[in-house]
Amino acid sequence: MLVVDQFEQVFTLTPDLGGEATRQAFITALCSAAANPVGPGQVPPALVVLAVRGDFWDQCAAVPELVSALQDGQFVVGPMTESELRVAISGPAEAAGLRIDPALTDTILGDLRVAGGDRSAGVLPLVRRHSG
Repeated sequence: MLVVDQFEQVFTLTPDLGGEATRQAFITALCSAAANPVGPGQVPPALVVLAVRGDFWDQCAAVPELVSALQDGQFVVGPMTESELRVAISGPAEAAGLRIDPALTDTILGDLRVAGGDRSAGVLPLVRRHSG
């Protein structure tokens, strides 16, 4: 199984990283791994799972190699509940043996409610890691 999280990043490549040529080569490699049977059992080398944000769905659908997978193999994950958001906020710290003050989690959830209104109550903002 090959899981590609944040697949939408193939559409945000900068030209100095290869842009379209790199995107197409990556997509071709993934499709080949998922579709070309090999060995005595004639099974593809990998089950490929692409995790992509909904706002990039149209860009994925514009790639001919991905169309059948989008039609036949989709699995939609809806917004997280408040309980799931709490785990998403505090879970990584707890896994590292750290503890987040529950008041901070409450503040983050409150800010999400205010910023998103009804439409994004179950959505954490995108967090980008900056190097520099």
